[in-house]
This record gives sequence, C-alpha cells and structure tokens, in this order.
Amino acid sequence: MISKWIYILIGDNNTGKTTFQKELLKILCDENKDSRLYSGKEYKINHPYALKNSIKLFLGNRSYQEKKNSDIATVEDYFEGIFIPSDICILSSHLNKNDIQDIIKLGKEQFYNIGGVFFTNSIKKQPDKNKEITRLDWDEKFIINNKLVNENINNQQFEIKVNSQIRILSREFSQMLINRMIIQ
Repeated sequence: MISKWIYILIGDNNTGKTTFQKELLKILCDENKDSRLYSGKEYKINHPYALKNSIKLFLGNRSYQEKKNSDIATVEDYFEGIFIPSDICILSSHLNKNDIQDIIKLGKEQFYNIGGVFFTNSIKKQPDKNKEITRLDWDEKFIINNKLVNENINNQQFEIKVNSQIRILSREFSQMLINRMIIQ
C-alpha cells in the first residue's frame, strides 16, 4: 500500500519555513544545508529508523509565490516545472488562499494526501488569513508551535533561540514522518 503526502508549510516571510526544511533534510537525509537549500530537489531518506528503502523526499524550499516568474506563472507551471513527484513532498506557501487551494487541487489530482502545516507565529500575527486557509480541503492539519520570540536580546541571540526552537520542532515532525513510514 502506498500513501503519498504533500505537506504545505504555510506562512509569510520569516515564519521559519526554510529553516524547518533545512532541519528536516539534516535529520531525514543526513545532508547538512546550513548555507543554501536548493529549490526543487529530491533527496533519498536514509534515516536509520526509516525501515523502508528508497523513500524519496522532495523539498520545494522557497514559497511558491517566491518562485513566480516568467516561466512559473501559475501553480500548474510550478507542478510541471519544479515539482518532482516523490513519496513525501514539502512545499511552502505564503498566506494566499487561492494559491494554496490550487496546490491542494493539483496535489489531490496526483493522488497525494495533503497536510497543512501552520506555524503559531504566523497564526498569532495574521489570525484571520490562517483561519480562512484552515477551512480548505485538507486531509490533515498540523500546528508547529514556534512561539514569537519577544525577548530583549541582540540579533545573534535571537537567531540562536529561534533556530534552536525550529530544530526541536523539526525533530518532532521528522519523528512523525518516520512513524508513518513504518506503518504505510
């Protein structure tokens, strides 16, 4: 039995979506991408607890909206030009309901289950947009509890604290993915 998933990381800039993907890549594929995460690349999951062989992970990296250009004008163009069908796909989107709705539609047409991954810092900053998007046709919804860091600290300390928080949350998400690989 096969269960394919697209997880859409949802939030505008500075939500933690890219750092979250980098951490997933480190954990699941043992690849260190501290400096740059390439767009539209497929990786082999080689985590020691992933019991199945040859499970592929696709990372979209940047949000769909950041990929729009003369070649990628629509979600359909994105699916035809950048998206690589894989067992697990991690895509990103800003809080644009219509774009996310199109991603869900195209993913489901390719027999993917679709999970919405919401970040609490985005929910707190823009609750109405997040509530509107949560009503879409999701197969499952996840909340990444990355609280806003409001402490009076310098930029370097802020970055360390935020990255540490995202690292922990990506481990939890990776564990959920690994657990699903075992039973699906």
